[in-house]
Amino acid sequence: MFWGKSFPTSSLADVSTPLNHEKETPVSPKTFDYIIVGGGAAGCVLARRLSEGKGCSVLVIDRGKPRYDWASRVPLISRKVFGPDAPATFFESVPAAQAGGALLGIVKGKGLGGTTLVNGTMWTRPVPAEFEVYKEKWAVDEWSWSDVLPAFKKSETALSPDNKDAGFRGKDGEFLLSLCNWRPIQARMIQDIQYESYRKVYRAAHNLNIPEAKRANDPSTPLTNITFADMTVDSSGYRSSASAAYLPPKFAKAHKESLTVLTETIVTALDVQSDDDGKLFVAGVFLEKDVTTSQQASTPQTFYIAARHEVICSAGAISTPQLLQVSGIGPRALLSSLSIPVHVDLPVGQTFQDHINIPLIWSCPLSDSVMSFISNPLVALKEFFKYMVLGTGLFLGPFPQTIIWISSKSIDETTWTIKEQSEGREVVASDEENIPDLEFMIIALPVPNPRTGKFPPVPAGKGGFTILVSLIHPTSTGSVHINSTNPRADPSVDLAPFSSPADVAVLKKGVRLGMRMGQEMQKLGYPMSDFQVPQSEQDADLETFIRTKVESGLHFAASCPMGAEGVVDEKLRVKGVKKLRVADASVFPRVPAAHTMAPTVMIGERCADFLREEH
Repeated sequence: MFWGKSFPTSSLADVSTPLNHEKETPVSPKTFDYIIVGGGAAGCVLARRLSEGKGCSVLVIDRGKPRYDWASRVPLISRKVFGPDAPATFFESVPAAQAGGALLGIVKGKGLGGTTLVNGTMWTRPVPAEFEVYKEKWAVDEWSWSDVLPAFKKSETALSPDNKDAGFRGKDGEFLLSLCNWRPIQARMIQDIQYESYRKVYRAAHNLNIPEAKRANDPSTPLTNITFADMTVDSSGYRSSASAAYLPPKFAKAHKESLTVLTETIVTALDVQSDDDGKLFVAGVFLEKDVTTSQQASTPQTFYIAARHEVICSAGAISTPQLLQVSGIGPRALLSSLSIPVHVDLPVGQTFQDHINIPLIWSCPLSDSVMSFISNPLVALKEFFKYMVLGTGLFLGPFPQTIIWISSKSIDETTWTIKEQSEGREVVASDEENIPDLEFMIIALPVPNPRTGKFPPVPAGKGGFTILVSLIHPTSTGSVHINSTNPRADPSVDLAPFSSPADVAVLKKGVRLGMRMGQEMQKLGYPMSDFQVPQSEQDADLETFIRTKVESGLHFAASCPMGAEGVVDEKLRVKGVKKLRVADASVFPRVPAAHTMAPTVMIGERCADFLREEH
């Protein structure tokens, strides 16, 4: 294991050219073949794949720090998103007009590895139909299921016995995946279901006609199913973040001739120029040391680095559109209002999407909840012992050990059970209706407020249990817009939940089914009491609950989408500007119906292939 080992980062002054004037391109700048802006999920993939070849120079720039210490590798305690040293930044959305003006919490990863440093370690792929509709709906070629499956497989090594020999799984990739109910201990596999509530959920699901999927991410399972999730935890029980998987210190040191990593550095703008034919291209990037407001000098020193081949924006679905917009690539009206010269008029940030979460919470026995771990130091000590000695227990995480995928069309609204399903999702893989639009995350915890990190006040002496109902195939779209030319300022992020009324209708069905599942668990004898659920099953009460309890799913996407009317083409090249690509969750035509880590890693793998084909 590599904690405690130093990661070979470089000094900004050593790899760049200082400027006397803020946006003046130097005559003989320091140059790299590829500049990757953002060292998150896709950025780490690109850094590894491009630097593996000889004779290629790759620069990765990230605002955060390298995180390879022990605490950043333990799944449970590494989920720190609040605090001055957290590998994440937090701010609030603009008021959500259709949710009573609620300010929704926005969390972005900050550090080499991005959000994979702090996420729930859930590794979920979209179903085949997600990609089969790309050509028909958005005129995007070469993104069918058969096109993307090799990239998914290339990125992963399935460790669990039910998965590792399956044809749809990877065997030699960088991400090490364990199934949530299995833990490799020496030569044995130990089943480890943490809480009685999970067992009751499985029995309740069976009673509601929800089948169990034995293998996570299996494209042949029924569309609606309950399953233990794949998680990015390696065979030693440590978080397999993008940086740990793709850019461990050993790899970075072995490839120091081809790979350079700049951390705690902000790219302030892209250098957009015109060639002799009048065509636009990106020549390089302007950058500064990233410091807090209190540390910042009155006029920070600006540096410049040139790109011989291409610049790839991998800063995420919020920061990538922000960088494009401050560089003059974006909606004309927005840029003109800020007196930014418009290089290319593109709908950057105009089609932003996110999953929409609605937590249903019950109180339950303290001993059957993660709250026992939080409130009792002795329990925490016991769990720490289990983790360090036996490799089991709560420190492994994740909180959502079990997930349920649901097609709202499969819900019988008379019995509130699941209708009979077809044999599998591949039967009509090109049918858009063959994509789940709801997910239930089963969490043995009253989920904390995403704006404050504080837990709901369940009754004294009680624990909490949550069915987190998530709309994963929304039709609502929001936006990401800059407010100024300052690249350090947070942009305006409008999640716009419920801007499409159809989303409210789907969530009503999801919340109603979640309530039905809670009732079934109570019938099975599980001692749980209503804490945060709708007052009744009437439409008005359901809608009021949904609009007042809405939370961000923190799965941001689609702000620089592929497509005929999008921002990038099928090779992820920004339209109208040569030598510039986007490779992160921004490029999806819509937010995938899955947690976004695995799909974003796939984007990184595909982008690396595109670049190697062309250069």
